[in-house]
Amino acid sequence: VKFFIPPVLLVLFSMGCAAKTDDEKTEFGNYGGYPPTFQLLGIMAVFFVGFLFFSAAIMPRLYTGFTKTNSPVVSKKDDADLLAR
Repeated sequence: VKFFIPPVLLVLFSMGCAAKTDDEKTEFGNYGGYPPTFQLLGIMAVFFVGFLFFSAAIMPRLYTGFTKTNSPVVSKKDDADLLAR
């Protein structure tokens, strides 16, 4: 079963990408008949979230400015200090 489902999903996705609307436009990328500006806004939102995720994974120090000072929640650094004692 695990070797059967991925190819089936790939075929279904490719068929969905090739599907046409009534006015012969592809359905993929023309979601809901919205104007191109709204389509672009949605695509940009996805890329922005992806940028935030990958930049945090590659360079986590970029987000140290968002740490709370005097927080009642113990941080990992404080845990290491407690274990060292």
